[in-house]
Amino acid sequence: MYDKKIKQIPFELGNMSNLIELDLSDNRIRHIPSSLGTLKKLKIVNLSQNRIEIIPDFGQIISITSLNLSRNQIRVISKGITDLSNLTSLELQYNNIEDVPDTFQNLTNLGWVDLSHNRIQKITENIDKLSLLKILMLNDNELHTLPKEIVDMQSLNMLTFENNPIEYLPEELERAIEDKLFFTD
Repeated sequence: MYDKKIKQIPFELGNMSNLIELDLSDNRIRHIPSSLGTLKKLKIVNLSQNRIEIIPDFGQIISITSLNLSRNQIRVISKGITDLSNLTSLELQYNNIEDVPDTFQNLTNLGWVDLSHNRIQKITENIDKLSLLKILMLNDNELHTLPKEIVDMQSLNMLTFENNPIEYLPEELERAIEDKLFFTD
């Protein structure tokens, strides 16, 4: 149902109890109905290129492993996303996000996160709690520094942060980049 210029998700979609993948990308959706919270088998959700401003509370859909909310109008990473404990892939690029909250650390199964092209000014020091994270993309934000805790992320092998007004990098992080512990391009 992508690219159909849908403005509203039918409430009845919540009755599709065996739905595993939902692609409603490239539409005009502004609001996600609470009825989606009943889709307990849902694993892949693509709501990119819509007009969503608030990340919905996905209720008890802890089965979601991949979530794409890129190219929307989201400003805040809400608790609705940080309860998705099985999430391995998260795309939030090209939004208006300004902050990565401490609750982001609850997404302990994340392997890949794209937060590029937002307005993020600060990354939580608890980012190192994402012990399975392999790829972290932070390009084109408003970051002035990065937390030194990033060097403690054992699984991280790609960190991108180009086009940020970086004023200071912790010495530990500078050394890790120089030693090519992270791929930064």
